[in-house]
Amino acid sequence: MQPAKTLALALAALAVSGGSAALASTIQLSDDRRGDARCESKPCPDLKSAIANPGIFNKNELFYIITQHNAVKLSSFPRIAINTSGPNTSAPEFYVEKRATGAGVFNVKTGRKSGPATWRNYNAKSANWTFLPSAIGNPSSYGWRVEVVQAGSKVDAAPNAGYLKRSLR
Repeated sequence: MQPAKTLALALAALAVSGGSAALASTIQLSDDRRGDARCESKPCPDLKSAIANPGIFNKNELFYIITQHNAVKLSSFPRIAINTSGPNTSAPEFYVEKRATGAGVFNVKTGRKSGPATWRNYNAKSANWTFLPSAIGNPSSYGWRVEVVQAGSKVDAAPNAGYLKRSLR
């Protein structure tokens, strides 16, 4: 998906959710450069951008649009790492991801599902995640980043280091 199309989709999501120009500040974008992914297989899943936005039909939902430079593969579907507790460099407490047991929000310490999540492919290079804040404990704010993992190793992330901060109140 072209950057203009990605932005148009994000703005359309804002409009459909009943948003206004005042809500535009809730849209967050993380761009990622081509060719920075590191893995053994070719083509390596290479993130292009990630957008955080209020939900399309439910403004209380957390909605993310993820775009890759190459095709999104179900075997290495992008996940969202969520940091709710502290410094920008601490490990995530939750992953929003697709596992063999299904998609959901998973607590990193326990491995248990803390809430449902829905994923969709828009086209070959774009996908999205939707979940409720209750799945991550309803924090007033949290850090997020998108990651692609293969064989247990992170091959790409957006942003490349740390997290983007998102406020919920």
